[in-house]
Amino acid sequence: MNEVDKLINLMHRAFYGEAWHGPSVMEALEGVTGKAARERPLSKAHNIWEITAHLSSWEEYALWKAAGNSDNPPDHKDWPEIGSTMESDWKNQLIRVKRIHEDLEKALRGFTDEDLHGIIPGRQDSFYVLLNGILQHNLYHAGQISLLKKAVL
Repeated sequence: MNEVDKLINLMHRAFYGEAWHGPSVMEALEGVTGKAARERPLSKAHNIWEITAHLSSWEEYALWKAAGNSDNPPDHKDWPEIGSTMESDWKNQLIRVKRIHEDLEKALRGFTDEDLHGIIPGRQDSFYVLLNGILQHNLYHAGQISLLKKAVL
């Protein structure tokens, strides 16, 4: 298995399941309703909905860079504003975070190991550094979601 395939496998496990450490992003989000996602049990912390939108934002950033863009994605925000918080909006957010992750995995399947170690357009880091960062970022926030979920469900 080449480096790209290994990284995709690890990213997939961290996002969908069978991560060795505990719950993946989607396992942590399982059973979370829109009502629970917008609750804020810690007044100075982000809620589950905000964290999920944040994950989407950074995976979308990686996808954008993987496509060869040197600028940032249009309207890219570290912590996007949530706007409407209807249950249907939450379901759409869950669909979006999965779709972007799937698109990122698909884009990476076209990478070679050489591409993985290439410098990202408009940055000084390699794709290897960015994608490992996305993997770690997802796991970090899966832990936060898991704790917040215990507080709101």
